Amino acid sequence: MAEAPTLVSATLAQLYMQQDHLEQARRVVARVLAADPLHGHALALADRLAQRSRARLYAAFQPGRGVVVRWHDAPPTPRCT
Repeated sequence: MAEAPTLVSATLAQLYMQQDHLEQARRVVARVLAADPLHGHALALADRLAQRSRARLYAAFQPGRGVVVRWHDAPPTPRCT
């Protein structure tokens, strides 16, 4: 039995973005652009994804320390000179 083809389209990537599933959106956009490097909709989505940060804030309670909060994959903080 043959496997069903994997569905990839710029519209699917856009739906992932609207649901804040950015990593899935990035993967779909990459596959669309691999097949068609000049795909206009996918190029526009890639640009929008590049502008969205991958940063995530994590918080956890640690006995003796209280709530510990840290950023993951955050861009470096600009330093004042």
